Amino acid sequence: MAKRNGNDMRATTTTSFGKTPTMAASPSRGPGGAAPGVVNLSYQQVAAKAYEIYCNRIRTGARGDAHSDWVAAEAALRAAARR
Repeated sequence: MAKRNGNDMRATTTTSFGKTPTMAASPSRGPGGAAPGVVNLSYQQVAAKAYEIYCNRIRTGARGDAHSDWVAAEAALRAAARR
């Protein structure tokens, strides 16, 4: 059920018992404020790896596009960081 408070258009959720549910505690954060297991990648890192993937894709004649190169670059960098 949504409630309107003055000009505030944000909706609040209530249960059938009229109580607002509480949120579970968030996981503790690791160094740099990232959640455990999260790899922070810079734009430059991903762009360079995506360009490398693009060059390889063009050289080998493989199908793909810029978006798939970017996604593959993020995946490769995250996998390398976890090793």
